[in-house]
Amino acid sequence: MKKIKYILCWAIIIFPCLAYAGWENAGKVTRVHSGHGNGPYAFSTEININVDGCTQNNVGYFVSETNSASERIYSLLLAAYMSGKPIAIYTTGECISSRPEVNAVQIKETSYF
Repeated sequence: MKKIKYILCWAIIIFPCLAYAGWENAGKVTRVHSGHGNGPYAFSTEININVDGCTQNNVGYFVSETNSASERIYSLLLAAYMSGKPIAIYTTGECISSRPEVNAVQIKETSYF
């Protein structure tokens, strides 16, 4: 019985942290902002994805400049914006300047993932 309680306690602690990271349908890209010099860049979509702990869930997302895929993500965001195709975003569960952090994007009309 002690072992079950121990496992249950750890599950309660660990799983809420993981529940907010993952792929989410975000609709069409409505804005892409290059940022000002160094630092993260912002974009917004038709659907606002709420990430627990981020106080600005309704104004878009940030991609970190240290993300090794940030240039590819930016290119894909521009392509999706220009074509009007919906995207899915992968949120990390973390916040950058109170906005959800995104570390991957895909155009939804593909069936790869």
